[in-house]
Amino acid sequence: MTKQEILEAADFDYTKFVRTRHSVRHFTGESVSPAAIKKAVSQAIKTPRTCNREMRRVYAAYDGPLRDHLLTFQRGNVGFGHNLGAVLIVAVDLREFDMIGERNQCWIDGGLFAMSLVFAFHAAGLGTCMLN
Repeated sequence: MTKQEILEAADFDYTKFVRTRHSVRHFTGESVSPAAIKKAVSQAIKTPRTCNREMRRVYAAYDGPLRDHLLTFQRGNVGFGHNLGAVLIVAVDLREFDMIGERNQCWIDGGLFAMSLVFAFHAAGLGTCMLN
């Protein structure tokens, strides 16, 4: 990749882009397609990570009963969770971190990936609300 290619790809108002991203709590209830999820994940896959280890995992629930069951484990969605088009769980495979000095790296890598995923959805015009 050349510097020129990078500059051409970055030729937009990044400040405006990041400042327009907000957590959404008023969802339409429309479903989100698996293709839209896969596209966002494929875009977020380039997120920097420890030693280029492939430890990120994304699980998606589209089905209403499964989605609603998953949301019972996190109560910060009360009032809007029933209108979500999909629920994603971002996880990290802890087996990739085997040294004591890496014990917190999974949280950092998982958080960075989740942030990139949120921006990928924002670029696609899809609202998000991160829950922990």
